[in-house]
Amino acid sequence: MENTSYDLLTTLQNKLQGLSAYDKFIKDAQQAGDQDCANLFQQLKQQDSQSVEQLRSAIEQQVKQGKFH
Repeated sequence: MENTSYDLLTTLQNKLQGLSAYDKFIKDAQQAGDQDCANLFQQLKQQDSQSVEQLRSAIEQQVKQGKFH
């Protein structure tokens, strides 16, 4: 696998793992009564969700262009 393909997949995997962790962090902050932290984690989750979509799109383009090896 080429470095670029590997890097895209690895980054996507890390972002997806982070998304699932944010749910726990948001719940923890809410249970602690810290809405500021809950809001921060929600904002970061949204940003990472956008990153996931960008990565998926980039991988799709690489595949369509025959660059994904």
